[in-house]
Amino acid sequence: MAELMALAPARHGRTFGLSIDDSGNAAPPQLWSGSFYWAADLAAHPVTAALPPVLLLRQAEAAAWLPSMAQLVAWMADIHHGGKGVGLAQTMNALLQHLVLRWLQGGAAPHAGGSDGSAPHDERLLAALHAMHTRPAHPWTADELARLCHMSRSPFTQRFQAQMRLPPMRYLARWRIHLAERLLREQRMTLQQAADAVGYSTGAILARAYKRERGVAPALDGATPARRAEQPAVKSR
Repeated sequence: MAELMALAPARHGRTFGLSIDDSGNAAPPQLWSGSFYWAADLAAHPVTAALPPVLLLRQAEAAAWLPSMAQLVAWMADIHHGGKGVGLAQTMNALLQHLVLRWLQGGAAPHAGGSDGSAPHDERLLAALHAMHTRPAHPWTADELARLCHMSRSPFTQRFQAQMRLPPMRYLARWRIHLAERLLREQRMTLQQAADAVGYSTGAILARAYKRERGVAPALDGATPARRAEQPAVKSR
């Protein structure tokens, strides 16, 4: 991050633009850059929390599609003669998703070889991440996740924590809480229903895990005290 800022980025409203070549030297304007802002809900996502402050995708790493996307975004962003902003948010979201995937695979790294202190990435960890994100209710163990990555438990745990900034089981717990919060808020599930969906045996255990992670008890949107009292009683394990 320090090396990027040292190149004297030019401010354009709320974003900053700068131009560098593959050797890290100042160059004619050939860098497409910007800032992304997200709500607290997305900021709590464990993948988002693990991202470095800057993601850099070099043109050589996306030569097949980046020029076309740049032209598309430029046309969409033209309010007067282009697409008038229609579809711009969805296109930029797709770009951000690609950047995150490249980062998980070891690409889109910060400039100057990870000068922000980020650890080298191991693409084998994607198997564990995919499993946790697609099957959160499964009773995963560190040993089972390590086997998915063709690694023993100790090096898997070390590499996972270095890349994702959390031990694997803590990462899984944070992902489950993130999902449970959305189910409670958006689908108005009871604690027990949310617990079943994300891998906790009872709603009470989910509530305790939620409070450990967020520091407050889970809120049930639209639930009056009477409705909360109507929810089925649950027993602690």
